Amino acid sequence: MDFLLEIFKMHWRYPAFVSIPIAVIALMGSGCSQREDSHGTIVTGEVSFQGDPVPAGIVKLEPDASRGGRGRAYYAEISNGRYATEEFVPSGPMLLTITGYDGVEVGDSTEGLHFKMGTSLFLPYHTKEEIHESNAQLDFEIPLDDKRSSQARKSR
Repeated sequence: MDFLLEIFKMHWRYPAFVSIPIAVIALMGSGCSQREDSHGTIVTGEVSFQGDPVPAGIVKLEPDASRGGRGRAYYAEISNGRYATEEFVPSGPMLLTITGYDGVEVGDSTEGLHFKMGTSLFLPYHTKEEIHESNAQLDFEIPLDDKRSSQARKSR
């Protein structure tokens, strides 16, 4: 933080049109950035249900606080059975929640009742994973373990 004190002192010696841009450049290079590309990995994978790729859905990855995980949640959209996070996910213990849909739009957009992903194929599936660069590929076969899953699948 010594550089901030120096910038403050410089403000009194130089006009604002010189000291303000220098302060902005110094802060940009001081670690105030939100970029995490050097501290994580893109998580990718495939999601299937009853042997078929899940047409649409969401994979939510959130740090598992019970196992020392910290931070915010990350999301990846499932499309034709594949997903990839758009951001780098930090290494560590994660709780994953997977939701899957048939991909057939439901509702009437004029009434505001519109769901682009369609009808749910199964109840949200929860699992725990350890994320590392060596296991950035996570594939899932969602088990058939409730009546709602089998009814949704039969109605397709």
